[in-house]
Amino acid sequence: MTTLLVSVAANARDKFEKDGVTYEVTISAIINNVILTDGKSVVPLNGEFTIPNEVEHNGVWYTVTDIESVAFFGNTSLRSVTIPASVERIGIRIFGGCTNLTEIKV
Repeated sequence: MTTLLVSVAANARDKFEKDGVTYEVTISAIINNVILTDGKSVVPLNGEFTIPNEVEHNGVWYTVTDIESVAFFGNTSLRSVTIPASVERIGIRIFGGCTNLTEIKV
């Protein structure tokens, strides 16, 4: 007899905020992933923002795999953004209207 134990701290499509950025949980039975859905109000130190590879919520670590369309739209505080290797999908116009953004590191 085989027993499969799955621990899920959040429900699929739960949203949470961490350091001014909103994430949405997309859970499978094996891997906990999140989509970065809203970074419009993040105000990074010196204009430099690094999207984290992982974020913690309620004691569970989630891998950041997606950036939703228009996630940072209109954020004029951004000058430089670093996107981690964990991000597999990027929506359209994620940095539209970010008039002070001069550098994107992937």
